[in-house]
Amino acid sequence: MFLLSTVQTILCIVLITLVLFVIISGVTIVPKDKVYIVERLGVYHNTWKKGIYFRLIGVEKIRDKVPITLQNYTKTFVNDSDSLEYIIDFEYYIQNYLNYSYKKTLIFESLHAICQEYINNTKGNIDNDQFLKVLKQNDDLLDLDFINLTVSIKIKEEER
Repeated sequence: MFLLSTVQTILCIVLITLVLFVIISGVTIVPKDKVYIVERLGVYHNTWKKGIYFRLIGVEKIRDKVPITLQNYTKTFVNDSDSLEYIIDFEYYIQNYLNYSYKKTLIFESLHAICQEYINNTKGNIDNDQFLKVLKQNDDLLDLDFINLTVSIKIKEEER
């Protein structure tokens, strides 16, 4: 019969504990409202959607956790002649998770410029009441192919 010495038993327990720790810490659960961008050795490897995944510790890392729900970007306030305040919400939906993850700064700079340009072009030389009528009629959807984001505008009336 093969009997282990005390030192060998302790080493086996430590080794089994270490292996269990690596396996358990490598398990990643991706929630349904996010997408994970995974890099292997610093290079894009895969996009994980909802589910349970095993990640190789030290080899793979989660670069970004991208929300797949509608995100609010900015609010613009416009007042009309009846002392009502309208809040114009710019919202975006991420369609290309990889571009979003790697070009996030560029995307938000472009998105800010486009939102301001949209308001300026729509408003032009008309007063606030006409501007709000135009926005309510159009409920515009701007498709920004070059950054793969969609921007929609909602108008909420709030009495002061």
